[in-house]
Amino acid sequence: MVSVFPAKVPLKTFTPKPIESHHPYAGWRSAVIYSIIQSCRRRSMDPQEYLTDLLGRLPAMKNTEIDYLLPENWQAARAKVAETTGPPSPT
Repeated sequence: MVSVFPAKVPLKTFTPKPIESHHPYAGWRSAVIYSIIQSCRRRSMDPQEYLTDLLGRLPAMKNTEIDYLLPENWQAARAKVAETTGPPSPT
């Protein structure tokens, strides 16, 4: 019986490659995003809600107002707003 495959060809196993970006600051930027997400999770916050609000407000804010956007300050401000407006009404 004749083999269809060459005898000395090594078999390659599949190894997934990490997501690569060739930009020099890509690793640093990813670390910043992951840190923000972990800060939200540590405070039992929804990271998507936080980042959506953050990215929506950021262009209109001044440099002096940036401290408000830190996760711990943002959560306290959201809680204060929720106290004054009451629970959300079901729709």
